[in-house]
Amino acid sequence: MEPVKKIALAVVLIPLLIFLVFLFAQPVIKYRPCLEFYVFDSCGGCNIQNPCKPCTLFINLDKELRLLLAEKGYRNRVELKSYNIYFDNDRARYRENLARIGLEEIPSLPAAVFGNRIFTGMESIKQGLVPALKEEFSLPGIVFKAFGAKNNESFVTGAYEEETVVMFTLPTCEDCRKTTALLEGLRGLSVVKIETSSMEGRRLYERYCEAYGVPLEDYAVPRLFVKNSVLLGYDETGERLEAALNGGGKTLRIEAKK
Repeated sequence: MEPVKKIALAVVLIPLLIFLVFLFAQPVIKYRPCLEFYVFDSCGGCNIQNPCKPCTLFINLDKELRLLLAEKGYRNRVELKSYNIYFDNDRARYRENLARIGLEEIPSLPAAVFGNRIFTGMESIKQGLVPALKEEFSLPGIVFKAFGAKNNESFVTGAYEEETVVMFTLPTCEDCRKTTALLEGLRGLSVVKIETSSMEGRRLYERYCEAYGVPLEDYAVPRLFVKNSVLLGYDETGERLEAALNGGGKTLRIEAKK
């Protein structure tokens, strides 16, 4: 082969090989769990070029948390949202999270809410958050590929008589929260929520996917089984839920034998 042709072929093949290596080296992550960071800034936000003392504290705390995530390798794997409870909407959201966790009194700030956990004070956040993240990302439902459905004899299958949605979820999934709020706004609809954070939940997930003919590559959430339809994610649920509910058939009822 002539030298010119060899060079031309190399120019084409080398970028292609680099692209393929990059493509197949990526981890299997279907969603970014949400970490919510709450502070109180009495100013409520001022000139970012010359911030006041309360705003400077807010900015520095936010930077400190982002640096911690980056240092531990979680910056691009976690969706970090910062809130100032000086504002009514942010304070209401904080109270909703506390109620969900089971706390009545507002703990000290700053605070980080991750799933069903809350950490207060920067030292507590630094010490407790990283182990919580390690535990979260050790779950097969988030990072690793599924094992495949098996042990089907341990489940019983039937059908729900009433209008029912079976929803697989995780407490750290922001799309799951939004989807839950969407479903709660519908009257006459029963919602069965199953968390994939437990082994039994993941086994039920596998069994539902097998029964509905869904290829099981991972445990992506929120996934909804509605009569004869399967929906994935908040956006698709909003677009297709009504049509799925108006469709024929009944939602399968799959439960572990007791």
